[in-house]
Formats: sequence, structure tokens, C-alpha cells
Amino acid sequence: MSASTRRRAECDLEILYGRPNWPDRSIRLLRQLDVFPVCSPRIMNGPDPVRKVDDLFKHVLIDEPEGSHWREFMVAHGKDPVLINKTLRFDDFNHGIVAAREGLGVAIGDDLTTANDLTTGRLVRPLPAMVSRQSLAYYLVFAPNLSISGPVAAFIDWLTRNIQRNQMD
Repeated sequence: MSASTRRRAECDLEILYGRPNWPDRSIRLLRQLDVFPVCSPRIMNGPDPVRKVDDLFKHVLIDEPEGSHWREFMVAHGKDPVLINKTLRFDDFNHGIVAAREGLGVAIGDDLTTANDLTTGRLVRPLPAMVSRQSLAYYLVFAPNLSISGPVAAFIDWLTRNIQRNQMD
């Protein structure tokens, strides 16, 4: 039994991030994300601040192992991702955000997981440019035969309300 299969056998509900490819599960969209560059204020106050998308090529771009976040961003803004020559890649999204906070480069953030860092000034958005993701999102995933009892229904309603409220803030 794989860790994923074991985890699914032990829980009623999961919150998963990704593209909805869970054929043996029922899926409910929780939140789509807008993604955008984020960096430490030190980068913006340094010798090469990011003022336009082309300026990103001067910096280390922090991404996941396959580099797909920056590739998607560059293509969406009419830029050739092959021109990306300095990267720092992490398996864990949170490690990449920590690296961006520390001024090691520019990461792709989103309106949910980097909201607190942006509010407190630990990270800044150097550009208004963003990409609205269509299928890569947060989903509530559960067994198709799950009986949605009172407590489970209450939790789903609470979760949905809070995520929607945070999206409007």
C-alpha cells in the first residue's frame, strides 16, 4: 500500500493542491489561485530592481523541480522561458518562499499562501503581472461513497466560507 493510498484509507477528507486527476475520488473546487512574482524588499532596493517582466531574467528564479511555474508565467507574458538561466529549485513550495524572503531570488507566489508575507512586508510584489490558474487549484477530495453527515457538512461549509471570505480580502 503506497503512502497516498494509506493516507486516503485513513481520512474522510483531504485538501489537495494540483490538477484534478483523482479518478477514484469526488472532487470539490475550493480555490483557484492568481500567481505572481514575489521577492524580498532587498531585491527591490538593490542594484537590479524588478520593474518589468524582462528584469526577471537578471535574477535567480525560484521554482519547483521541473521549473513549470516560471515557464508558465513567462509564456503567459510573451517571453521565452529558455532565457531563464539562473534558477534555484525546491521540492517544497514553502522552502522556495523562505528563500525569496531571505533575498535569494524571485519566487512565484499566490494570493493565498503568500498573503501574510505580503501584508507584513516580508515579501513584495515587484510587478502587477500575474497568471490566473485555471485547473491548478486547491480541492476538497473525498471518497465518492462518503456519507456527508452533519459534522462533515458543517466542516465543509465552514471551510468554503472561510476560503471565499479570504479570497475577497
